Amino acid sequence: MEIGNYERALREAGERVGVRLYPHQLRSNFAKYYILNNGDWFSLCRNLGHSSVEVTKSAYLDFTDEEIGRNYIGYRIDADHPHWS
Repeated sequence: MEIGNYERALREAGERVGVRLYPHQLRSNFAKYYILNNGDWFSLCRNLGHSSVEVTKSAYLDFTDEEIGRNYIGYRIDADHPHWS
């Protein structure tokens, strides 16, 4: 499939369900949620084909306070039930 056909098919699929979809949006969402779910920057850099981790970080360090908070809440330590041995 050619890139133009892929972009058009993605846009049309989004229109059918009432959302706007773009290839770069999917790439950005993948990167953001990969990091929010404990993915590492080096692997993400390699998967996206970036020249360095710094390039990847500069492109995807735009988390909202809510996203950061949700991630923090998931990993806080419960004083009554510590998760270390």
